[in-house]
Amino acid sequence: MVVDGAVVVPEGATPAGPVGEEPEPEGLLPPPGVAQLSEVVLEAVEKIEAVEAMDAAGAEAVAGMSAEQLGRLREVLVAAHPDAVPELIAGATFEELLGSVAGARAAFTRVRDEAARALAAGVPRGGGTREIDPAVFAGLSPEGKIAVGLSRK
Repeated sequence: MVVDGAVVVPEGATPAGPVGEEPEPEGLLPPPGVAQLSEVVLEAVEKIEAVEAMDAAGAEAVAGMSAEQLGRLREVLVAAHPDAVPELIAGATFEELLGSVAGARAAFTRVRDEAARALAAGVPRGGGTREIDPAVFAGLSPEGKIAVGLSRK
């Protein structure tokens, strides 16, 4: 209720949050693993932002990432790019991992386009003929047709 330009909340009522915000339901928990994945994603995003903000000397420090960190970064890149061939996202350094994403996406696009072309070409109907067209025998007499039939078996 508005009184003299101020919002007044009736006694016993709670003020609503900003328009469009839904109150969070109580008792709901996120699915298992979401918190861990969120941490990995946040860590990778922080590292990416740090590399973009660094000069050449700072980039050398990131180049010394551990194998575990590179593996986690690869997992994040694979999850972030479902339009890439996961097996092609690889590298021994941070830059190699990031650089491999473009090639993996291009390979995925080529395979998808080739599959679409093959599907569009269709499948031949009937798998071909096994019998000779009956019009070929139209000029033969009944005895000639019998002789041709017996000779093929």
